Amino acid sequence: MSKNDQEVQFCDFLARGHLPEGTSAMLRFYLKRLIAEKELEWGKRISMGEISESTGIHVSTLSRLANHKAVNTSSANIEALCAYFECRIQDLVEYIPEKDQISGNRKGVTENGED
Repeated sequence: MSKNDQEVQFCDFLARGHLPEGTSAMLRFYLKRLIAEKELEWGKRISMGEISESTGIHVSTLSRLANHKAVNTSSANIEALCAYFECRIQDLVEYIPEKDQISGNRKGVTENGED
């Protein structure tokens, strides 16, 4: 599957809330990385409570996202986090097809390092 096909499938997943029949994938959230970047930019620690107050997302949901335990979150949550961190969706979440989960590959890079 090409990188473009993966992105189309990811967008389809977000729109419908499920993957096409016979496929399996995972979403990897980069919430901790975004928090660290904002803390560096703002020069202060940012708590999950502060993010929760600003976004309206419950602290437990934020914790699950940060610890890669979220299997389902709304597009409204994704939008709120992108607005809070002033980032693109690609900076917050990555779609990882099942085959890449097994081999440990990311962003469509093959084992020999080629796209």
